[in-house]
Amino acid sequence: MPVTPGTGIAEGDDVVLTLAPRRLFAASLAAYGIPLGAMLLAIALAWLAAEELGDGEAVTAALAGLALGVVVSRRRLGRDDRCRHLVPELHPGSRPLER
Repeated sequence: MPVTPGTGIAEGDDVVLTLAPRRLFAASLAAYGIPLGAMLLAIALAWLAAEELGDGEAVTAALAGLALGVVVSRRRLGRDDRCRHLVPELHPGSRPLER
């Protein structure tokens, strides 16, 4: 994680990463919810499109949906300025901060 100049933190110092519980939930939802939703949607679409959906086709649809969801989630988290609040804060010290 890059260190911002003027924070009093140098390479090799003990640090604490903090993230508010609401932000942790939002980050988890973005990181895991999008791929899971895409996987379930892909299975549902495959089931609707095929008269008989075999195990192999269901697994293929699930994996394709999961892969697409991971790509979408990573791009959204990496490029969206609205997701910057989901990045943990860096503080000097080795003990958790009291909030």
